[in-house]
Amino acid sequence: MEVALDFDAIYREHAEALWRMSVRLTGSESEAWDVVQAALVKAMTKRSYKGKAGVRAWLMAIARNEALDRLRRRGKVEVGWPDGREAGWAVADAGDSLRQLLQEEENRALYRAFLDLPEKDREMLALRYQDGLSFEEAAHVMGVRSGTLRTAVHRAVHKLKEAMAKEVGDEQPLRRAQG
Repeated sequence: MEVALDFDAIYREHAEALWRMSVRLTGSESEAWDVVQAALVKAMTKRSYKGKAGVRAWLMAIARNEALDRLRRRGKVEVGWPDGREAGWAVADAGDSLRQLLQEEENRALYRAFLDLPEKDREMLALRYQDGLSFEEAAHVMGVRSGTLRTAVHRAVHKLKEAMAKEVGDEQPLRRAQG
């Protein structure tokens, strides 16, 4: 059964999240907007939404496939990850300069550890924690089962905790980043 969609409302509500994911995948802000536009046009013309997953997950799956198709056409294998601030890893507002400096260093360490993860782990973590998708929605975007994604995310979080414990000396920064 096809579900009726208001594409103006969809654009207002989801375009920015689609763009953030597309920037992470393509490494280019301008190409990300092209991906978003192409994905929304596909969604509007195909109208394939069946209501199984949320609208955002459905759109993100279309945008992800569009971005990956573009990368394949260019012969690019590795997905581009922009610097942390552009990808939404902004430093939390800190009260004083020293605290802010420490927070920025912890953020950089977390981002370095994040970049050391395999590509699929980075993508799954970003969908779950950066884009705020449920496990089921993120699994839909990635084209895997929910249980598979849960296990992979759990393992990736464990890898991040280990890397942060080595670099920073505790697991506190990861808890703040997730919460």
